[in-house]
Amino acid sequence: MANGTNANKSRKTIENLVVRALAKSGYIEIKCPKGQISVNQNIGGNHSKYYIRRALLGKNIYDGDYIVDFLIVNHTKPQRELIIECRWQQSKGTTDQKYPFFLLNILKTNIPTVILLDGGGYKQAAKDWLKAEAKRTQGLLLGVWSRSEFQAQVRNGFLG
Repeated sequence: MANGTNANKSRKTIENLVVRALAKSGYIEIKCPKGQISVNQNIGGNHSKYYIRRALLGKNIYDGDYIVDFLIVNHTKPQRELIIECRWQQSKGTTDQKYPFFLLNILKTNIPTVILLDGGGYKQAAKDWLKAEAKRTQGLLLGVWSRSEFQAQVRNGFLG
């Protein structure tokens, strides 16, 4: 299996972990037609907790479409929006070279974000850099977590 195909399959495993955690926390998936989503829209209807996969949030720093893995909305929390991005890298590659791109887009959206990293193929120094940058984002990059760290956060009530 080609590395890209394997990475996409493994990434879906992490995304499925997020979907299961959201379901256990009482979230429902809202299917949205393609197009930009405004977090101020009430697309969830009467649901106070919902998520959208592959949400288009506007333009990224290069003026291309900014699509996130998960946009989570919880009307019962003061900060009601959250983005979760899932990144898998099993062998050496370029995923960790994209961390500055992720970071700048997080700052542009102004929506708190968690990045889930898995696979162990990223450079430890790159992960350490991203974690250090999280402290400088004033709460926008909430965490850079492994699969097990995410599961621990969910057990501790992170998703509400």
